[in-house]
Amino acid sequence: AYNNYYSPFTPTQAEVAAILWALNLAIFENWYNIIVEGDAKICFEPFSKEEEPTNWPISSVIRIAFDLSLSFVSCKFC
Repeated sequence: AYNNYYSPFTPTQAEVAAILWALNLAIFENWYNIIVEGDAKICFEPFSKEEEPTNWPISSVIRIAFDLSLSFVSCKFC
């Protein structure tokens, strides 16, 4: 099992931080095909529509996560 501690965030910031952490973990573990799941629509919608997130506090982290997702053979967000 894996765990990580983050400073207090808003729920949206915590969700996007968890996405970024999961992507970094998958890269570290040399996984090639991943599915990232979550229930925060505001965090996952930018990946499916390839548009800028409307929530500016998470936009830079979403861009970083999107760039990291290109490191995989297959990376799906749902």
